Amino acid sequence: MANKKNNFYWENYISAAEVACKSADYLCKCMKEYNSDNISAMLEKMHGFEHEGDTLRHEMTTALA
Repeated sequence: MANKKNNFYWENYISAAEVACKSADYLCKCMKEYNSDNISAMLEKMHGFEHEGDTLRHEMTTALA
């Protein structure tokens, strides 16, 4: 039987997978539409995905501890 605590793990896992997919899609877009003038903006946006993933990982680590 699912409960709120169990749902957290699945929801966190799904969110992490979604962030991974968004970052992979964005990387593909950056490679297809490469423009050296946009490197800073691309890196900033990719860093945002990384930060979002790190936050989810931290939440999971905290919950498991």
